[in-house]
Amino acid sequence: MRPLSEYSAILWDWNGTILNDVWLVVEVMNGLLARRGKPTTTAERYRSLFCFPVQRYYELMGFDLEAERFADVSSEFLSAYNARAGECTLNEGVRDLLTTVKASGTRQWVLSATQHDTLQKVVQTFELEHLFESMHGLSDNLARSKTALGAALLKEAEIDPTNALLIGDTSHDYEVAMEVGVDCVLYSHGHETRERLEAAGAHLFDSFAELSHSSQDRV
Repeated sequence: MRPLSEYSAILWDWNGTILNDVWLVVEVMNGLLARRGKPTTTAERYRSLFCFPVQRYYELMGFDLEAERFADVSSEFLSAYNARAGECTLNEGVRDLLTTVKASGTRQWVLSATQHDTLQKVVQTFELEHLFESMHGLSDNLARSKTALGAALLKEAEIDPTNALLIGDTSHDYEVAMEVGVDCVLYSHGHETRERLEAAGAHLFDSFAELSHSSQDRV
């Protein structure tokens, strides 16, 4: 990956990358599992199984999606998650980095598998909307893939992929970046384990303080 200062556009993932919400996902998921009489999980096991499309991850967690509809299970999860989303915090150092990058003149967007209206509301809750050109989430709550969304964003915003970077926390973020032709770097303490991210072949960073070092010569 080139130094952060060399990019003119940055696409940010939201959950796990900007928002520290792994703990909440695990707690809510354990509530769903317990109500179905299934074994609960740990953060490490969750991070070893989480994947896209998210329906597959629910199956790995033990849900019988032949006995109940995935859309119903997803709605149950999101209802409980959204009710407590205000308990989450931003990952340490990410607000400062977003502000620094914005001040440098680099353009920033949010590219998320979260439903679009929900994404806009939560970004506004944390008073970050002024740091982004716009926020882009999916049209439904099923979190299948954000590759098409990313491609549409590049076209709509006239982003040169050779000068763009995607910052995320999952192997799917890396897949999206490879599909749309942008560089990628992944946060190692998000929704997937370091081992899985390394296996994907992505560049990793362990803290936003570490990542910010590559932007200092720009501002």
